[in-house]
Amino acid sequence: MNELLKNNIIAVDLPDWLTKKFYFEWGVIVDNFTYDDFCSRTTQDLSKQHILIYESQLRGIFKDKEKWHRFIEHLEQSQVHSMIFYIRDLYLSVHPELLRDLNKLGNGRKFRVLSNCYHMDDYENLTFHVLNEEEYYSSNPVMQSLAFELARIKKQPKKDFLLITVLKDDFRKRVHKHLTESGALRNSIVKTSPSGEGIPTHSQLIEALSKQTKDQHFTRTVAYMTDNGPPNYKFYEEVFCEIVLESKNFGISDLSEKTFRPVLLGIPIVFLGSKVMYDKLIHDGYKLVDNNEFYTKWHSDGNFDDRLDALVEFVEDIKNNEMLKKEMLNSAEHNFKIFWTERPLKNRKINLNIIHECFGENNLISQIYKRFNS
Repeated sequence: MNELLKNNIIAVDLPDWLTKKFYFEWGVIVDNFTYDDFCSRTTQDLSKQHILIYESQLRGIFKDKEKWHRFIEHLEQSQVHSMIFYIRDLYLSVHPELLRDLNKLGNGRKFRVLSNCYHMDDYENLTFHVLNEEEYYSSNPVMQSLAFELARIKKQPKKDFLLITVLKDDFRKRVHKHLTESGALRNSIVKTSPSGEGIPTHSQLIEALSKQTKDQHFTRTVAYMTDNGPPNYKFYEEVFCEIVLESKNFGISDLSEKTFRPVLLGIPIVFLGSKVMYDKLIHDGYKLVDNNEFYTKWHSDGNFDDRLDALVEFVEDIKNNEMLKKEMLNSAEHNFKIFWTERPLKNRKINLNIIHECFGENNLISQIYKRFNS
């Protein structure tokens, strides 16, 4: 009987959490080197090896031009053919010049980028794979139980909307100002400092869970939720709908917990992200209720004040139109089912396709499968 082949990958300064991810999810054992150790190794043939690097390390090397040239020189001397770049947010984490350099270097090689969202036509030598990390990690049993606990407790909503955002850019400031000054949020919960008043840090809960439970099963989920901005379920008990202000209204960015939290809780949403992000949600099977072509207006190139007026009109319609409210509730129920039933299966399949495309037919899952047939 043939021996199982070790699935390993050479990494440069890879963070511990990503080392664990590659092993527990994909069966890949990471041989981790510091930048200096990697570049100072005696030149050897790495043409059969896969090289892995995370966005923050890649960005740090690129900023130091001497380091960057040394890194590229070592890749070429070692005949590196396959590289995997783990860049979670292409539009915030790396400079376009870096992607252009990678694209040039990737000519004739297998260069793959693992990311959460992309829309690339300009990089013919880079192959992009979508991870959907937030959606994937949020669909775990503990968070599902919390969602059903909310459904068990939730009564008839007393408030119209929930709007939680940090006023850190002009876009969010203008949306917040326009909505509040219009009076549309008079019977709503509005918070502009999510980590402050009304939303606990949960550090004491995490400490208590560590002492009272036998492993990290519950603690890990609570810590993950806290890292992303901890929820206040009392808000969701009281509101009908959440107004979601994603990180960007133009271009591309990740779909974050801002979108998926109300979706996984079965709460209707008004989605104020970009057109590309909106299209991805629709493509993935989610439904967003429209009225008087609001989303068409919102994603237009028209005057921003006109788009804000359309938003106020939409919000007022949701408050006053019972048929529209029913549509919103139906869409929330649909999205809840999509999130908890269809998307986990699709994301698992996506992950399996990624390991096949990155590591070929000798990946660990394929080897285990074939061994059962031998």
